[in-house]
Amino acid sequence: MPYRDPDEFCAEYAEINGQDTVDEFGATSRLETVTVVDRTPDTARVEARRFIFGHAPDAGYYDAVEPTAFVLSRRADGWHVVSEEGLPYE
Repeated sequence: MPYRDPDEFCAEYAEINGQDTVDEFGATSRLETVTVVDRTPDTARVEARRFIFGHAPDAGYYDAVEPTAFVLSRRADGWHVVSEEGLPYE
């Protein structure tokens, strides 16, 4: 799906993924930010960061940040996502 610009991708991603989710073990995942971190006339890199927290009976409370990077490329009909990469947890 083409986007008008990388900022439109960020807004749509945040709208679709902005709700907290809880997995089967009770961990909560919350979208923190979606930001354009690098931009050229024909490409853009966007980073989305999810904050994950919960409690494990055998390990106690935990939290982590799960970043995901997207690369967008400009084509004749708009901006397209050409890659998505899960980055190491922080």
